[in-house]
Amino acid sequence: MKVKALEGDTVDSLCFRYYGTTQGVTEKVLDANPGLCQQVFLDAGQDVEMPEPEKKKREMIQLWGSSSEHHSNRDHRAGYCVAL
Repeated sequence: MKVKALEGDTVDSLCFRYYGTTQGVTEKVLDANPGLCQQVFLDAGQDVEMPEPEKKKREMIQLWGSSSEHHSNRDHRAGYCVAL
């Protein structure tokens, strides 16, 4: 997707506004826009190609029990998962 830079934008500020982060995306934007790294400030209205962000896979671990285990009526604790 192409976005237009605002006056005073840098690649980092544009990435932060578009993606909400600069981590791991600034390099991809620079790769998608040859010559962009030669500019400190982008021109107002300059089109910049913003690659689609990669979907992060979240690893889940089960802390207690498993959902397939059967518990007695007195002990109805559900298994809890935590995203890493």
